[in-house]
Amino acid sequence: MKRYHLTLKAGYLPGWGLYEGIRELVQNARDAEVQDGAKMKVEFCYRQRDKRPVGTILITNEGTVIPKEAFLIGHTSKGGRGDLIGKFGEGLKFGILALLRIPGIEIKIRNGDETWNPLICRSNEYDADVLAFDVASGNRWENRVQIEVVGVQPEDWAKIQEKFLFITPPHEASVVKVQGGKILLAPQHKGQIFVKGMYVCTNHGLFYGYDTEEADIDRDRRMVSNVESISSRLLAEALASGKLGDKIYDLLHNNSPETSGMWGLGDEAKAQIVAKFRKQYGDDAIPVDQEQQVVELGHFGVRGVIVPYTLRCILDSVLGSCHENLARLRMNARHTYQLDELTEMERSNFTKSQEILRTALRSNALPPNMADKIIIVDFSDSKLCGTYSLTEGTIKLARHRLQKVSSALRTMIHEAAHRAGMDGTKQHEEAIGNLTETAFALMLSE
Repeated sequence: MKRYHLTLKAGYLPGWGLYEGIRELVQNARDAEVQDGAKMKVEFCYRQRDKRPVGTILITNEGTVIPKEAFLIGHTSKGGRGDLIGKFGEGLKFGILALLRIPGIEIKIRNGDETWNPLICRSNEYDADVLAFDVASGNRWENRVQIEVVGVQPEDWAKIQEKFLFITPPHEASVVKVQGGKILLAPQHKGQIFVKGMYVCTNHGLFYGYDTEEADIDRDRRMVSNVESISSRLLAEALASGKLGDKIYDLLHNNSPETSGMWGLGDEAKAQIVAKFRKQYGDDAIPVDQEQQVVELGHFGVRGVIVPYTLRCILDSVLGSCHENLARLRMNARHTYQLDELTEMERSNFTKSQEILRTALRSNALPPNMADKIIIVDFSDSKLCGTYSLTEGTIKLARHRLQKVSSALRTMIHEAAHRAGMDGTKQHEEAIGNLTETAFALMLSE
């Protein structure tokens, strides 16, 4: 028998206990199964100690052995493997150390043709208590690793095994499988975060549990740094797959933290959220973030609904922001007039300004028929004078501008000039100047 002293002080990771120790051993066994195809088996049984049955956890991998390099701090065979749970390569040593500190726990490892008996002992070389392994050879060779953890109470194992979804799988009906992981619906998994089936932490602010294939976890595997992004990504995948639509909308509406990172939804997913919003509040509802906007929208007969930030951003991407909707509503016509509804003076001012505009348009190589597409309206916003629709080629003119020919013509010219460019552009300003110059010349020649 040969003893190997590790440079691992006995008191390292003082916060680790039974679960953390078992977690590391199971995690390594699981990684061996994924990496090497070494089938894993984890079971609870009893061994005899002092002629009494003692609870024992057996962790077995068929088809692999552990090299002695595993005694070295820093040794790992997992570099660059995103499909493995562990990444530091030190879980076996740390897990065994944590378990050996627990009174009554003993560990034996059958590895190939050797037996490894880990222990905590005094190192004269380091003048400290360290983790060590007594290695004895001479057994019959088996391409297998089996770790026995003797001294575990059955009630402790009952709690521990629930933290591994690949040991105690949840009921199929309580799992929503999506690309990149699973959403766990059962009440006992509420707020629990798993990474590749291994429990990491609980976030009590979450409504569901989540098992992700990718996560940034700390060395102790007790904390996930990106919980909200994980839950949001998996929920977004569920929504895109047509799953949990009503529940996800409720989570968004209730400002659940697990939806705070739901950005970049596809058009179909956004459409689902919009449909549920409209079903709840009506087709004329507009999402807003403050009471003043509710009042402003109410002036136009539209319902403003205060919703949480993430939900509002999703809805705004389809329905437009409150600012955009207010601008649109202000430009909407409350009433459209036929010519016979105008006073004689208004009809005269309209006809005269229309003829001047037509001639000015023709002189500046703009379509003269634009003058025939002028609609007299009352805007929802009484301060608005006119609008131009590029798609329809129509000009809406506020009726109050017909009190004078100059007022009507000024608005007509401004809106017609939008054919050349938007407000503030050089093209728009030049078109206004050219049309105005021509109009002045025509009026002075009369």
